[in-house]
Amino acid sequence: MTAPSQNPEGPSLASLRRASLVAVVIAAVLVVTAVLPAEYGVDPTGIGRRIGLTQMGRLEAGARQGSH
Repeated sequence: MTAPSQNPEGPSLASLRRASLVAVVIAAVLVVTAVLPAEYGVDPTGIGRRIGLTQMGRLEAGARQGSH
């Protein structure tokens, strides 16, 4: 087990920025590869088609259009 950090001021501004940037990049990748194909049937990368998310999104979009 690692010992707790001896820095009482918390993480530096640079490490917070880096962590925030990594989180934004991961979120963007998830939106493009999973959310867009599953929710809207839009698949810019082709990954959604390979794992079946695009079809699910098209079915859901069709169901939304049919209910209005």
